[in-house]
Amino acid sequence: MQNNRYQLLIVDDDELQLKKYTALFKEDFDCFTAVSGEIALEIFAQEKPHAILCDVKMPGGMSGFDLCQKIKSVSPQTLIILVSSYNNSASRIAGYESRADEYLNKMTSDKEIYLKVRNLVYTQQRAPAYFPDTSIEPVVVSSFEDDVTAIICDHYETPLHLRTAAKIDLETVAKKLNKSSRTLQRDFAREISSTFRDFHNQIRIGIAAKLLINSHKSISEISETLCFSTPSVFSQQFKLAYGMTPSKYRHNYLDEKA
Repeated sequence: MQNNRYQLLIVDDDELQLKKYTALFKEDFDCFTAVSGEIALEIFAQEKPHAILCDVKMPGGMSGFDLCQKIKSVSPQTLIILVSSYNNSASRIAGYESRADEYLNKMTSDKEIYLKVRNLVYTQQRAPAYFPDTSIEPVVVSSFEDDVTAIICDHYETPLHLRTAAKIDLETVAKKLNKSSRTLQRDFAREISSTFRDFHNQIRIGIAAKLLINSHKSISEISETLCFSTPSVFSQQFKLAYGMTPSKYRHNYLDEKA
């Protein structure tokens, strides 16, 4: 193999997700990014990456399932890992029927996603091209994102009447991590190329998606639980993230489940 590094194509219409995954994998992979299935096909034809990490829900006419089928039909050896907020049995089965090698929940920790992708490539290629010998020098993945995610999730999992603070903010998280607010802001920029506000909102929307499919809470109740100013603001933010309203997201899930 002429190139001493593995190549990973990351496909997601969310620029923040692309930045996050690129930062996560750049030490071990030459990373390429695409914001749609159509663009991903063009990059695949040129670069022939060893693996593809692809969102299921994307704009346009090509979903992650479609992209997986197209690539596997011409290059069955290419590893494809699908990631999605839809984590019901029907969606996972659809992923594996499209010949995906793995199907992961988007709420899976970055460390777990990193290790699963790395290990899949390692196993397929038999011998590592660049990955360090973990028996001698363990791979270190920053726990910063996991730590902040755990704090935010713990806050929203606590019933409203039992919360010690009305809202979770940068100062609250900084205090729990024994850091100053300024230091935490720098950590966000360095570790995940994001601001606390954007990251916090991403986590809130992810929790909302889980509540929509795993609970009978109304849209208004979910909005209140996650401290959105109004149900309308919650619906707008959710649609920006998932391309559909909360009610449509729940409806689609129930249709798939049926």
